[in-house]
Amino acid sequence: MDIKITLKQCIVLLASVAFTGVSTIAPSYTQDKPAAAIPGRLPPEYIQNQVRPLLNEVRNAQQKKDLQGIEKNIKSILEQLGDWAGNPDLAPTYFSPIESTTPNRKPVGILWQSINDDIHNKVMWRHVPDGNPEKMRRGLRAAARPVITYSLLYSLNTYKQQKHLNIVIKGADYLLGLQQDNGLFPMPDLRGKDERQSAIIKRILRKNPEALNGGWIIADHRGELLYDHSTAGAAMVAAYRITKDQRYFDSAKKASLWAMSQAIDTNWSNNAFAAWLLAEFYSISAQEIVIKSAIDKIRYGVMPGLLDNGRWLDPFNSKLVYHSINVRGMLAVLRQLPKEHSFREELTMKTRKAIDNASRQITSYGASSVSTSTEMLIDGIEALGINQKWIDALNININASLKQLQNIKVADVGVYLPKYMKYIENQNQKKSK
Repeated sequence: MDIKITLKQCIVLLASVAFTGVSTIAPSYTQDKPAAAIPGRLPPEYIQNQVRPLLNEVRNAQQKKDLQGIEKNIKSILEQLGDWAGNPDLAPTYFSPIESTTPNRKPVGILWQSINDDIHNKVMWRHVPDGNPEKMRRGLRAAARPVITYSLLYSLNTYKQQKHLNIVIKGADYLLGLQQDNGLFPMPDLRGKDERQSAIIKRILRKNPEALNGGWIIADHRGELLYDHSTAGAAMVAAYRITKDQRYFDSAKKASLWAMSQAIDTNWSNNAFAAWLLAEFYSISAQEIVIKSAIDKIRYGVMPGLLDNGRWLDPFNSKLVYHSINVRGMLAVLRQLPKEHSFREELTMKTRKAIDNASRQITSYGASSVSTSTEMLIDGIEALGINQKWIDALNININASLKQLQNIKVADVGVYLPKYMKYIENQNQKKSK
């Protein structure tokens, strides 16, 4: 399953896949050209045609919160998919050697220092200061993720510096200025600039031509704006935590209300994004209606797609990058549930199953989709306790990063490196007690 590639190919793929999660869509196969279920291929067209009406039935059941109906149709989908269930449409790229030894803390700090300025200099508010969507080449997550990153960094004793707080405030203010009155953080019209976002926008506009207004996509179809929107909303929560600026709280509340209004869909990761935002906002608001909505997003819109082996059933969410995003949403909700909550046991069991699956992939084949899977592993260890397999997988990711990141410049490294630094600080504090 591993793929031998050159160092140059490793670097390019690490930047394009591991950190952004951008994938190419593999060609589908017809009944005349049967193909084995291997990563990088979609099911034959005749199987896809059998599955589509069943997915519509799942969506209908989701709107009714009919879990029995959801599960019945999922079972039928799995019968049609056979070996194609859980087969990603993009073959993973792995990085060797596989090193599970505990990384030295010092090189991690040095690595962050080496890329810190590059990340700061490439934030969206520097390159598109007027917020003109026509000048943007990425969605608002490009502005939101640095806010989350530097909020984490500022929480570290070594990095609690005014310059890092200033980055958080500038980014949060920038996002605040772009939020719609209804709470939506819209998507810039990226047609012709980003392949995947172009496809999403075209689908939205086919459904609703009026969704485009002033260079922004302001109306959703099947939750496809939740990626950027939820990341921006979570950024406002992070900014509020460290500044206590009421404007950021109000922004996060409006963003959460918009996410709550969106229908649950069969794209499990969109629902996971919404659940993540809602759980994060609940942590600063304690509004019960918010966590109830987050639970619904997970119960009806994330967990039904999880196979018994711990991987999501469809070609998109079975990729490790989106698998990890789904688990992040589950963990975000789990952290907010009291021990006696009726949903906690089932959610814990399925979350463990999903992290176990991802860890087996990493420990068996090597680091892949490093950013999101590292976040998932850290959150899992902190929420569910020490698990050596998870720790081994985390170490493999960080060791791969130490070897690869120093050779490239990554503008959107995500939050995983400061999150790992925070994780190490927390572990050291526990040991000193």
